[in-house]
Amino acid sequence: TLGLYDVPVNPENPDVPPVIPSDSVVVEKISFDSLTSGMYYQMWYVHRNAYWGIQELTSDEIVVPVRYLGDWRDGGIIGLHNHDFELVSMRTNNTWIFLMEGINKCDRLIGKITNDEVEDYTEENLAELYIYRSWFQYLMLDSFGDIQYNGKELSRTEAFDSIVTDLLTYVPKASIEKKYGRVN
Repeated sequence: TLGLYDVPVNPENPDVPPVIPSDSVVVEKISFDSLTSGMYYQMWYVHRNAYWGIQELTSDEIVVPVRYLGDWRDGGIIGLHNHDFELVSMRTNNTWIFLMEGINKCDRLIGKITNDEVEDYTEENLAELYIYRSWFQYLMLDSFGDIQYNGKELSRTEAFDSIVTDLLTYVPKASIEKKYGRVN
């Protein structure tokens, strides 16, 4: 929608945009469910050339035939089996992006709730966000080792202990109501 407003121009300096008084700006609170849809959508990517790829393709549970005629000589599958995780690898790159986006989405939603920008959240909803953030952080720790946790560089042991602390704090606060695809 395009809206045209009659905003007064500063006659002394017409190149400077006018200041809109803050009391005229209406900020509406956002629904919790509409905010979390992006976080849940993020989870589908766990399998698509990301975490699942670097975890399962390197195990003995999945066998991928190697073709020596040139189509898989890019180091991808063979590199995963040899644990040669290059930064330019599609799967390791995608895994890093997938997990960091998940952590950032959870952090952003937690920030919106703590800043009172969400209208219909409960303590159970907040617990859900902390649990999912812990899940993304655990996968990051499992895949890459030393990670940043809540903005601090932590060793594997420190990060694991922080994740466990969050889970012990927030799992008891999560909903016990069964909701398809939700923490309960």
